[in-house]
Amino acid sequence: MDREARQARARRREVTWSGRLLGPGEEDLPPEADTIQERLILLAELSQRAWALTGQAFPAWSRAEMPGRVLRKGS
Repeated sequence: MDREARQARARRREVTWSGRLLGPGEEDLPPEADTIQERLILLAELSQRAWALTGQAFPAWSRAEMPGRVLRKGS
């Protein structure tokens, strides 16, 4: 994709997407998100909403069943 096509695509996204890009150190949280606990609650809500957009059921894994792997230094 050439540069002009990428720029045109970016302009279309700016018009249709709701949200904005924040730089390092910038915050745009609601005033009620003062504590770490409140921020984690907001993160949990956002995660659930994003997962709902997939149309799949929210996983109910136990900690032991969660997908992932442990990487150890030197292995």
